[in-house]
Amino acid sequence: GGSLVFQDGKADWGIKYLNAIDQSLAAAPYEAGATRLTVVAGQIWTHAAATLESIEKVRKIDGNGWGSNAAKVLFYGQAMVWYPCNVEGWCEEPALGSTNDEMLDKYRSDMEVVLDVGENTCATDGYDCFFATHAYGGTVGPRSRDMINTLNDLTSQYDWAHFIDYNGIVNTDEIIDGHLTAAMMLPVQTMMWNTVCKEKAYGCPEAIHMTPTCWTDCKGRGGGDSCESCKADNWVCMNSRQCKFEPLDPVPWRIAIEGPS
Repeated sequence: GGSLVFQDGKADWGIKYLNAIDQSLAAAPYEAGATRLTVVAGQIWTHAAATLESIEKVRKIDGNGWGSNAAKVLFYGQAMVWYPCNVEGWCEEPALGSTNDEMLDKYRSDMEVVLDVGENTCATDGYDCFFATHAYGGTVGPRSRDMINTLNDLTSQYDWAHFIDYNGIVNTDEIIDGHLTAAMMLPVQTMMWNTVCKEKAYGCPEAIHMTPTCWTDCKGRGGGDSCESCKADNWVCMNSRQCKFEPLDPVPWRIAIEGPS
Protein backbone atom coordinates (compact mmCIF):
# COMPACT_ATOMS: atom_id res chain seq x y z
CA GLY A 1 0.00 0.00 0.00
CA GLY A 2 0.91 3.68 -0.08
CA SER A 3 -0.02 6.94 1.50
CA LEU A 4 0.22 10.64 0.78
CA VAL A 5 1.10 11.14 4.47
CA PHE A 6 4.79 10.81 5.20
CA GLN A 7 6.75 10.00 8.37
CA ASP A 8 3.84 8.16 10.00
CA GLY A 9 1.64 11.22 9.82
CA LYS A 10 4.17 13.53 11.48
CA ALA A 11 4.96 15.49 8.30
CA ASP A 12 2.54 18.33 7.59
CA TRP A 13 1.92 18.68 3.85
CA GLY A 14 0.97 22.28 4.53
CA ILE A 15 3.49 24.29 6.54
CA LYS A 16 6.44 21.86 6.53
CA TYR A 17 6.12 21.15 2.84
CA LEU A 18 5.94 24.82 1.91
CA ASN A 19 8.81 25.78 4.22
CA ALA A 20 11.02 23.06 2.74
CA ILE A 21 10.38 24.31 -0.80
CA ASP A 22 10.97 27.93 0.20
CA GLN A 23 14.27 27.05 1.88
CA SER A 24 15.46 24.92 -1.02
CA LEU A 25 14.71 27.57 -3.63
CA ALA A 26 16.21 30.43 -1.61
CA ALA A 27 19.37 28.45 -0.81
CA ALA A 28 20.86 28.91 -4.28
CA PRO A 29 20.64 32.52 -5.53
CA TYR A 30 20.48 33.15 -9.25
CA GLU A 31 23.82 33.21 -11.07
CA ALA A 32 24.03 34.75 -14.52
CA GLY A 33 24.63 32.16 -17.21
CA ALA A 34 23.86 29.19 -14.98
CA THR A 35 20.97 26.75 -15.23
CA ARG A 36 19.41 25.54 -12.01
CA LEU A 37 17.40 22.30 -11.75
CA THR A 38 15.16 21.76 -8.72
CA VAL A 39 13.04 18.62 -8.30
CA VAL A 40 10.07 18.71 -5.94
CA ALA A 41 8.46 15.31 -5.32
CA GLY A 42 4.70 15.44 -4.86
CA GLN A 43 1.74 13.25 -5.70
CA ILE A 44 -1.18 15.54 -6.50
CA TRP A 45 -1.68 18.79 -8.40
CA THR A 46 -2.08 20.96 -5.28
CA HIS A 47 1.58 20.20 -4.54
CA ALA A 48 2.44 21.66 -7.95
CA ALA A 49 0.40 24.76 -7.12
CA ALA A 50 2.30 25.14 -3.84
CA THR A 51 5.60 24.87 -5.74
CA LEU A 52 4.62 27.59 -8.21
CA GLU A 53 3.59 29.88 -5.35
CA SER A 54 6.89 29.26 -3.62
CA ILE A 55 8.88 30.02 -6.78
CA GLU A 56 7.06 33.31 -7.19
CA LYS A 57 7.62 34.18 -3.53
CA VAL A 58 11.38 33.55 -3.79
CA ARG A 59 11.62 35.53 -7.03
CA LYS A 60 10.33 38.59 -5.17
CA ILE A 61 12.98 38.48 -2.45
CA ASP A 62 15.22 41.53 -2.83
CA GLY A 63 18.85 40.93 -3.65
CA ASN A 64 18.81 37.26 -4.63
CA GLY A 65 18.73 37.85 -8.38
CA TRP A 66 15.49 35.97 -9.03
CA GLY A 67 13.68 39.11 -10.08
CA SER A 68 11.71 39.60 -13.29
CA ASN A 69 14.82 40.75 -15.17
CA ALA A 70 16.92 37.76 -14.13
CA ALA A 71 16.22 34.03 -14.26
CA LYS A 72 13.54 32.61 -16.50
CA VAL A 73 11.55 29.70 -15.03
CA LEU A 74 10.68 26.53 -16.92
CA PHE A 75 8.10 24.68 -14.83
CA TYR A 76 7.23 21.03 -15.50
CA GLY A 77 4.47 19.33 -13.51
CA GLN A 78 3.19 15.76 -13.63
CA ALA A 79 0.50 14.33 -11.32
CA MET A 80 -1.82 11.51 -12.27
CA VAL A 81 -0.94 8.01 -11.11
CA TRP A 82 -1.72 8.58 -7.39
CA TYR A 83 -5.25 9.91 -7.88
CA PRO A 84 -7.01 6.53 -8.24
CA CYS A 85 -5.05 4.91 -5.37
CA ASN A 86 -7.98 5.08 -2.92
CA VAL A 87 -10.48 3.77 -5.48
CA GLU A 88 -8.10 0.96 -6.43
CA GLY A 89 -7.34 0.10 -2.81
CA TRP A 90 -3.58 0.64 -2.64
CA CYS A 91 -3.72 3.69 -0.37
CA GLU A 92 -6.03 5.06 2.30
CA GLU A 93 -6.82 8.60 1.21
CA PRO A 94 -10.59 9.23 1.35
CA ALA A 95 -10.03 12.78 0.10
CA LEU A 96 -9.15 11.31 -3.31
CA GLY A 97 -12.64 9.85 -3.62
CA SER A 98 -14.22 6.44 -3.24
CA THR A 99 -15.74 6.26 -6.74
CA ASN A 100 -14.44 7.05 -10.21
CA ASP A 101 -16.62 10.16 -10.42
CA GLU A 102 -15.40 11.47 -7.05
CA MET A 103 -11.79 10.79 -8.02
CA LEU A 104 -12.18 12.58 -11.34
CA ASP A 105 -13.87 15.55 -9.64
CA LYS A 106 -10.90 15.76 -7.25
CA TYR A 107 -8.46 15.58 -10.16
CA ARG A 108 -10.27 18.35 -11.99
CA SER A 109 -10.59 20.65 -8.97
CA ASP A 110 -6.91 20.21 -8.02
CA MET A 111 -5.80 21.02 -11.57
CA GLU A 112 -8.01 24.10 -11.57
CA VAL A 113 -6.11 25.28 -8.46
CA VAL A 114 -2.82 24.96 -10.39
CA LEU A 115 -4.20 26.89 -13.34
CA ASP A 116 -5.49 29.64 -11.05
CA VAL A 117 -1.97 30.03 -9.65
CA GLY A 118 -0.65 29.86 -13.20
CA GLU A 119 -2.58 33.00 -14.14
CA ASN A 120 -0.13 34.98 -11.95
CA THR A 121 2.96 32.92 -12.77
CA CYS A 122 2.88 30.80 -15.93
CA ALA A 123 0.99 33.48 -17.84
CA THR A 124 3.74 36.07 -17.23
CA ASP A 125 6.93 36.66 -19.22
CA GLY A 126 9.10 35.03 -16.55
CA TYR A 127 7.65 31.55 -16.94
CA ASP A 128 7.04 28.71 -19.36
CA CYS A 129 4.87 25.91 -17.95
CA PHE A 130 4.30 22.31 -19.02
CA PHE A 131 1.77 19.85 -17.62
CA ALA A 132 2.20 16.16 -18.35
CA THR A 133 0.27 12.92 -18.14
CA HIS A 134 1.53 9.68 -16.64
CA ALA A 135 3.24 7.32 -19.10
CA TYR A 136 1.29 4.07 -19.10
CA GLY A 137 3.26 1.09 -20.32
CA GLY A 138 0.33 -0.80 -21.83
CA THR A 139 -3.25 -0.10 -22.82
CA VAL A 140 -4.62 3.09 -21.30
CA GLY A 141 -7.73 2.13 -19.34
CA PRO A 142 -10.97 4.18 -19.14
CA ARG A 143 -10.12 5.68 -15.74
CA SER A 144 -6.70 6.84 -16.89
CA ARG A 145 -8.10 8.07 -20.21
CA ASP A 146 -10.63 10.22 -18.32
CA MET A 147 -7.80 11.91 -16.40
CA ILE A 148 -5.77 12.44 -19.58
CA ASN A 149 -8.77 13.99 -21.33
CA THR A 150 -9.48 16.20 -18.31
CA LEU A 151 -5.90 17.50 -18.27
CA ASN A 152 -6.04 18.14 -22.00
CA ASP A 153 -9.38 19.96 -21.76
CA LEU A 154 -8.29 22.19 -18.87
CA THR A 155 -4.88 23.15 -20.26
CA SER A 156 -6.31 23.83 -23.72
CA GLN A 157 -8.13 26.84 -22.27
CA TYR A 158 -4.80 28.67 -21.73
CA ASP A 159 -2.20 29.39 -24.38
CA TRP A 160 0.52 29.36 -21.71
CA ALA A 161 -0.32 25.84 -20.44
CA HIS A 162 1.65 23.39 -22.59
CA PHE A 163 0.14 19.90 -22.53
CA ILE A 164 2.31 16.77 -22.87
CA ASP A 165 0.72 13.34 -23.35
CA TYR A 166 3.41 10.69 -23.17
CA ASN A 167 1.07 7.95 -24.32
CA GLY A 168 1.59 7.38 -28.01
CA ILE A 169 4.85 9.33 -28.25
CA VAL A 170 7.15 7.12 -26.16
CA ASN A 171 8.56 3.65 -26.69
CA THR A 172 6.73 1.43 -24.19
CA ASP A 173 9.91 -0.67 -23.78
CA GLU A 174 11.35 2.38 -22.01
CA ILE A 175 8.59 2.47 -19.37
CA ILE A 176 9.64 0.42 -16.34
CA ASP A 177 7.06 -0.08 -13.60
CA GLY A 178 5.41 3.18 -14.61
CA HIS A 179 8.65 5.17 -14.83
CA LEU A 180 10.39 6.48 -17.94
CA THR A 181 14.03 5.78 -18.64
CA ALA A 182 16.39 8.59 -19.56
CA ALA A 183 16.03 7.58 -23.21
CA MET A 184 12.46 8.89 -23.17
CA MET A 185 12.87 11.82 -20.76
CA LEU A 186 15.79 13.41 -22.62
CA PRO A 187 13.91 13.94 -25.91
CA VAL A 188 11.00 15.45 -23.99
CA GLN A 189 13.32 17.79 -22.10
CA THR A 190 14.94 18.78 -25.39
CA MET A 191 11.48 19.46 -26.80
CA MET A 192 10.71 21.74 -23.86
CA TRP A 193 13.98 23.66 -24.19
CA ASN A 194 13.33 24.13 -27.91
CA THR A 195 9.89 25.50 -27.08
CA VAL A 196 10.99 28.15 -24.59
CA CYS A 197 14.38 29.36 -25.82
CA LYS A 198 14.15 32.34 -28.16
CA GLU A 199 17.69 32.47 -29.56
CA LYS A 200 18.35 31.53 -33.19
CA ALA A 201 19.95 28.23 -32.19
CA TYR A 202 16.71 27.01 -30.64
CA GLY A 203 13.13 26.43 -31.61
CA CYS A 204 13.67 23.67 -34.16
CA PRO A 205 13.28 19.90 -33.82
CA GLU A 206 16.58 18.22 -33.03
CA ALA A 207 17.96 14.72 -33.30
CA ILE A 208 19.92 13.68 -30.21
CA HIS A 209 22.38 10.87 -29.63
CA MET A 210 22.27 8.96 -26.34
CA THR A 211 24.72 6.46 -24.89
CA PRO A 212 23.57 2.84 -24.42
CA THR A 213 23.27 3.40 -20.65
CA CYS A 214 20.26 5.63 -21.30
CA TRP A 215 18.26 2.68 -22.66
CA THR A 216 16.60 -0.43 -21.27
CA ASP A 217 18.41 -2.58 -23.87
CA CYS A 218 21.82 -1.30 -22.84
CA LYS A 219 23.74 -4.41 -23.89
CA GLY A 220 21.93 -4.71 -27.20
CA ARG A 221 22.99 -1.15 -28.00
CA GLY A 222 26.67 -1.94 -27.33
CA GLY A 223 27.00 -0.70 -23.74
CA GLY A 224 29.15 -3.63 -22.62
CA ASP A 225 30.35 -3.58 -19.01
CA SER A 226 28.67 -0.24 -18.35
CA CYS A 227 25.33 -2.10 -18.39
CA GLU A 228 26.22 -4.52 -15.61
CA SER A 229 25.17 -2.28 -12.72
CA CYS A 230 21.43 -2.56 -13.48
CA LYS A 231 18.78 -5.07 -14.38
CA ALA A 232 16.26 -3.83 -16.92
CA ASP A 233 13.36 -4.11 -14.46
CA ASN A 234 14.89 -1.80 -11.83
CA TRP A 235 13.79 1.74 -12.70
CA VAL A 236 15.58 3.33 -9.72
CA CYS A 237 18.92 1.93 -10.83
CA MET A 238 18.22 2.65 -14.50
CA ASN A 239 17.61 6.31 -13.76
CA SER A 240 20.68 6.54 -11.53
CA ARG A 241 23.06 5.15 -14.14
CA GLN A 242 25.23 7.69 -15.94
CA CYS A 243 23.60 8.63 -19.22
CA LYS A 244 25.09 11.07 -21.73
CA PHE A 245 23.48 12.73 -24.70
CA GLU A 246 24.27 15.37 -27.28
CA PRO A 247 22.33 17.08 -30.08
CA LEU A 248 23.22 15.97 -33.60
CA ASP A 249 23.79 18.58 -36.28
CA PRO A 250 21.33 18.28 -39.15
CA VAL A 251 22.67 16.27 -42.09
CA PRO A 252 23.62 18.66 -44.95
CA TRP A 253 21.00 18.43 -47.68
CA ARG A 254 23.51 17.43 -50.39
CA ILE A 255 24.65 14.43 -48.35
CA ALA A 256 21.06 13.52 -47.54
CA ILE A 257 20.19 13.53 -51.26
CA GLU A 258 23.35 12.08 -52.75
CA GLY A 259 24.13 9.59 -50.01
CA PRO A 260 27.63 8.51 -48.98
CA SER A 261 30.33 8.59 -51.70
